[in-house]
Amino acid sequence: MNVIISLYNHWSQQILSGIKPLEFRTKLPKDITIGDTIYLYETRKHDGAGAIVGECKLNGIINVL
Repeated sequence: MNVIISLYNHWSQQILSGIKPLEFRTKLPKDITIGDTIYLYETRKHDGAGAIVGECKLNGIINVL
């Protein structure tokens, strides 16, 4: 399954540079699994691209609720 998550420019740049290795979300798709591709969509707010700027593979899910 492929997933698109929306991020501000500041956060997407930190994720892509490796500074921010984790992303916290309160809601995930029900059938998302380890190894799925996650596309990073950078919003236009705060000088963002308004486009997909990168992708990564999901290598873990931590449920804290």
